[in-house]
Amino acid sequence: MARDKPGAGGLAFERAVAGVVAAALAVVFVAHVRAYFFLLDDFVIIGEVTSHSAAALLSHPLFNFYRPVEHLWVKLLYRLFGWSLPGGYIALSLVLHIACAILVAAFVRLCTRDRRAALIAATLFLISPWGTEPFFWMSGGFDLIATAGLLAALVLGLAGLDAARTRLAAVLFACGVAAASVAMLAKEIGVLAPALFAATVVFGRGPRMMATARASGYTAMLLAAAAGYLVVRERLLPGLGGGYGALSTLVAHGSLARGAFSHARALVVLPFPSWPAIGPATPAMLLSLGFVGSVAVVAGQAVRTAPRLAALSIAGVGLSVAPVLWVSLIQGSSAWVSPGSGAPRARPHSCSLPALGRAASCTRRASGGKHRGYRARRSTSFVHMRALPGRCS
Repeated sequence: MARDKPGAGGLAFERAVAGVVAAALAVVFVAHVRAYFFLLDDFVIIGEVTSHSAAALLSHPLFNFYRPVEHLWVKLLYRLFGWSLPGGYIALSLVLHIACAILVAAFVRLCTRDRRAALIAATLFLISPWGTEPFFWMSGGFDLIATAGLLAALVLGLAGLDAARTRLAAVLFACGVAAASVAMLAKEIGVLAPALFAATVVFGRGPRMMATARASGYTAMLLAAAAGYLVVRERLLPGLGGGYGALSTLVAHGSLARGAFSHARALVVLPFPSWPAIGPATPAMLLSLGFVGSVAVVAGQAVRTAPRLAALSIAGVGLSVAPVLWVSLIQGSSAWVSPGSGAPRARPHSCSLPALGRAASCTRRASGGKHRGYRARRSTSFVHMRALPGRCS
């Protein structure tokens, strides 16, 4: 697959966009780091994590969740910053978020061989307002680590497929399984790694590629890691339970249709404090309607010019949201209502990736003329990365 070779004008545009985005983010991120203070769950998590040894965190659940990687991460942050520098926790959370954006760029570049598509995808991921909770709130770190792990597993898997030497491919696959394991031990959404990789290969590179020894072997390795994780978790928390109850109870008391509708709406509506209803022509309503229309146009272009990649986008979003369809999002917030209780609780965001919780799916050059391929890459890149930041638990 030939790589695009942008001219001087293209490179200047890319550098200009990167410079503007970097400057804007620097202002926002630095201001948040300087002003951050511990909030709600921060006190509870830091207090509990620091009262347990590393061995205890690895061998026992905490808060009825088994997420030892995040708990060890918080333990490390406490050693570095203690209670006196809350901004330090957020600074490293922002570093993780930037690392995720770099992984998004690597993922799209591997799939499309298009540097500008990778830049667009990473920029949309970096600045999206739909998934800010994980890096603006210390207690959302579960999602950042899970997202990074899932993205790394996909990137390393695709790199392994392209590797010229078998030994190099084996090393990349081993590192990818390790990254997926980190994602699982940070948050349960990590178990989607095998399905997300398989979907990426089947839709992005074709079913024949999935039938090769490398692709099927790596998928089997991810499946083995997920099975091992689930066995360990079942021993520690029987019945696939957690802090909100057993999975069977949660699903029985939730409305799948209502949950699916609320997640679908959240993907296409601007995150104002309350979702505007059709009525008076308020600025919020007009902006939301305009945004919904633009999403529909871009999605339609993606379906028309690259139907297989559009199907991959839908599959990636569907796989990542499926584990949380039993909950509905609260309007205008990043919270969901616990089924059966009506009590609002913080809605975690994780890789759908991932991350990749709405996980990113592969985009690559569509067949056809140069102009059609260019539009397909940009459109599908937008659709995929529009879904990516909305991490789901």
